[in-house]
Amino acid sequence: MMYTIIVPNSVRKNLKKLDKPVVKKILDSLEVLSQKPTLGIPLSGNLAELRKLNIYHHKTEYRIVYRALHDQVEIHIIHIGTRENFYNELKRRL
Repeated sequence: MMYTIIVPNSVRKNLKKLDKPVVKKILDSLEVLSQKPTLGIPLSGNLAELRKLNIYHHKTEYRIVYRALHDQVEIHIIHIGTRENFYNELKRRL
C-alpha cells in the first residue's frame, strides 16, 4: 500500500533553495518512503511521534523529518534540511 506524501508550502520553499541533484535524491527518498513509512528512525523525547530519514550528498547530511499517519495512509513532511541548525528550525515549524 502506498502512502500519500504531503509536503507543506514552507517545506517546498526550502527544497527550491537546494541544488537540483540534492532535490532529486530527496524526491527519490520520498518515493521509497511512500512505500515504507517506517523506514526512518524515530526521534526521542517530545518529538517521539516523528521519524527522520538521513540522506547524504557530497559528504553533506540532509534530514527529512516526517509524521506517518497510518490510519489515514498519509505521510506529513515536517521539515527537510541539512544537519546544521536542524533541530532549531524543526522546533520553529512545530
